[in-house]
Amino acid sequence: LSTDGTMIFWDTESREIIKTLKDDGSFSYESCLSPNGKYIVSTSNDGKVQLRDIESNKIIKQFDGNKNTLYYTTFSPDGRYIAASAGDKTFIIWDVDRGTKYKTFKGHNDIVSHLEFSPDGKYIASVSYDSEQIRIWDINSARCIKTFEGHSERITSILFTPDGEELISSSFDGTIKLWEFKPLQEIIDQTRERFKDVPLTAQERREYYIE
Repeated sequence: LSTDGTMIFWDTESREIIKTLKDDGSFSYESCLSPNGKYIVSTSNDGKVQLRDIESNKIIKQFDGNKNTLYYTTFSPDGRYIAASAGDKTFIIWDVDRGTKYKTFKGHNDIVSHLEFSPDGKYIASVSYDSEQIRIWDINSARCIKTFEGHSERITSILFTPDGEELISSSFDGTIKLWEFKPLQEIIDQTRERFKDVPLTAQERREYYIE
């Protein structure tokens, strides 16, 4: 992806260009290939996310980001959702099939610089220019349910391990850290078991992940 409005695909073995796509003229910031390899999503300064068919080079869907410049973008592992960070310090998840906004996530105090779905698609991790924290969000409730702290400078990237039990982060502090993620689900399961027969309000049941 280049500031000249082109997206270029390379053969990793021959190192030759195999396809060049041209966007609609807006300045594109980030792009991401869909899990099935058929589509590419890109963000732009006009507040839109475009889903493009690679074979035909046609835009098949467009998602609105509330007129905010959109930055980092990624697909969920099953391709059901697209997430992108916005200039208003939020990030948004859209439902690809329905073509609608699914959730807006608020809590960061600066632009979100990286997003990463968990392998099971239930959570999304985010980092921002506002701190050295990693935040873990529940997709369904759009709530931050866990944070990881330990870097002394801004985090540059995050990645879940394939089994989803650990999270890897790199930082400008020159370190790469490995965080244990599995206990999060275990705690949720234990909480559900503990409160399953306790009379709670609907709000309390959502708060404690009983529902």
